Amino acid sequence: MTEKTDVTEQTSGSREERFQHWYLGSLGPHLRPVLAIALLASVLAMFVHALLFPAEIWLGSLFFIGGFISVPLLLALVGTQVQISRQHVTNFSTAICLSALFGVNGVLAWSYSHSYDMPYEGVLAITVCIGMFSTLPLRRVLPITILGSLMFAGVKVQYSMDPALIILVQVFFVLFFSAISCLIAYLVQQFFRSEYRRQQALRQLSETDPLTDLLNRRGFETRYGLANRSALRNGKMLGLILVDVDHFKAFNDNYGHDAGDNALVAIAEVLEQYARRPFDACARLGGEEFCLLLHDLDMKALQNIGQAVCHAVAHLKIPHAHSSAGRVLTVSMGITGISPGTPFQSAYRTADRALYEAKDKGRNRWVWLSNDSKSGAGVKAAQ
Repeated sequence: MTEKTDVTEQTSGSREERFQHWYLGSLGPHLRPVLAIALLASVLAMFVHALLFPAEIWLGSLFFIGGFISVPLLLALVGTQVQISRQHVTNFSTAICLSALFGVNGVLAWSYSHSYDMPYEGVLAITVCIGMFSTLPLRRVLPITILGSLMFAGVKVQYSMDPALIILVQVFFVLFFSAISCLIAYLVQQFFRSEYRRQQALRQLSETDPLTDLLNRRGFETRYGLANRSALRNGKMLGLILVDVDHFKAFNDNYGHDAGDNALVAIAEVLEQYARRPFDACARLGGEEFCLLLHDLDMKALQNIGQAVCHAVAHLKIPHAHSSAGRVLTVSMGITGISPGTPFQSAYRTADRALYEAKDKGRNRWVWLSNDSKSGAGVKAAQ
């Protein structure tokens, strides 16, 4: 069963929900061959029963194995081609496990009721498979296997002619294999939790700027894609603000690279204050260039943020005696509104043209440029 990918699930939700989303998505492609093998095994079991057991026993086996094991497995195999939500995947897997346990215990009850001693190894096999292949967490596997053990105990007490000691030993083995199933489920989840943390750490390294801890260009483009799909679905506008530190090369040359790094970190902290909502993003695209992505804001709100950023950076009062824009370190900004569905490169080019216009007009200011090339210049920040 393929898990449906939802943008909001990738940007919100608890850590456990994000893990479960990733976990089922990772296991999904591997379930198809497992389900196919299990389905083949159930069909083979019916064939073996037809060859080895009397007709009255075989007919019961056909009903229970076919109806409660083979058919659900077939439905699950077909379901791997359909996108359904994480919660539905979990519930469907739970139903299949319970159905399989009911089916195999039904075969035992049927054979015992016809005075035929059917081996109970099938219960053990299915119990272990639940922990190994169901993709269910321990909190699901534990009650399922306990319920299966109770089913088995009830069948043995009600229909079996075995001595009480034999029944007790067999129930003990079913409980023992249930414990093994739970242990397997726990170990599988722990392994995937470790893998998830490793992948998240690698992703963090690959998408984060090491100096400022902001997104880098790669991470920003990924976030832009998520926000753009959400905006397209909800009909919301996006805003893109390119931020460039004025005369930063001169600042580095005269104050040193350590001072330059400290200045970039301080500016990053200012910009982060304006990207707090789930689909907002702040990035350092490279060198002294930063970028803000803001969700569901109109032109006036974006221009107000541009003006606020200009003032906030100037009010850091980082000395810059070698800037034509003022006595302190300042920034210039290009701002544009983004229609839902606009590719990143197209939005970036529009904001970049606005940024160059801000530089041409004396820096330490913002310029708005819309898709129809209409622009508006911001007021120079007070120093």
